[in-house]
Amino acid sequence: MNKYGDGYEKIIPKNKMRFKYAIPAVFLIGPTASGKTETAIELTTNSPFEIISIDSAMVYKDMDIGTCKPHKDILTKTKHHLVNLITPKQHFDLGIFLKYLELSIKRNNI
Repeated sequence: MNKYGDGYEKIIPKNKMRFKYAIPAVFLIGPTASGKTETAIELTTNSPFEIISIDSAMVYKDMDIGTCKPHKDILTKTKHHLVNLITPKQHFDLGIFLKYLELSIKRNNI
């Protein structure tokens, strides 16, 4: 077992240059504060991943405290989608989220 858990040997680069197998997407899911964001950022270090956040709080601008949102330097360095979309005063629901998600996927060929 590596630090990512069983089953990830096929997607974590052995030489940190190339993946052993081509994969279309990696989904990191888990409970709050389990290290998903840190793991996602680590995966992007040597690989061409982009991050699509599905965190309900990260969509809000100016709500950095309490959301564990990555620092703006990291958000700039690693392509993030669905982060800092709207202000807390704006209406936002699942339907709107899904529209943003679909646009993000189409625009970026994800």
